[in-house]
Amino acid sequence: MKVTEVRIKLNQTAGRLKAYCSVTFDDVFVIRELKLIDGPNGYFLAMPSKKLEDRCPHCSAKNQVRSHYCNWCGKRLPENRASSDMQGRLRLYADVAHPIKMEFRQMLHDVVMAAYRREKELAETMGENYQPKELWRIEELSNYIRLEEIGKPSDEYLLDEDEKENDSL
Repeated sequence: MKVTEVRIKLNQTAGRLKAYCSVTFDDVFVIRELKLIDGPNGYFLAMPSKKLEDRCPHCSAKNQVRSHYCNWCGKRLPENRASSDMQGRLRLYADVAHPIKMEFRQMLHDVVMAAYRREKELAETMGENYQPKELWRIEELSNYIRLEEIGKPSDEYLLDEDEKENDSL
């Protein structure tokens, strides 16, 4: 399976999220909602994910694992329903799609980084007149792809922004 195009939408606000990405394979399959994050150990590509849910023991309605009360019946839900990963962090999200082999993850990371660098270069060159190109064919990126170290997500990235706000309340 080969990458045939990458779509990059630069995030214009300050913060660690640098771009949203979509990647097309063999001109027939696309994965959307990848996020390019500038972590403390370098850039990493966050795969599309969904919030984990479980069922209320009283009415069987689905609720996010961080919920304290059932969205349907309003009864209090048991504490500590979320499972933990190997580092003991709560698993609040599950990847919808992700690479199984490290070689493929590396190739995907390198191609997305090449498209990100090209889009960022275009934005810097054009200044205020910047119009996003967004779509990069693999042929346009071939001279820009290089082996790059994949950064690791920080613990604080694992909570998304609205969850951080809820934690501080």
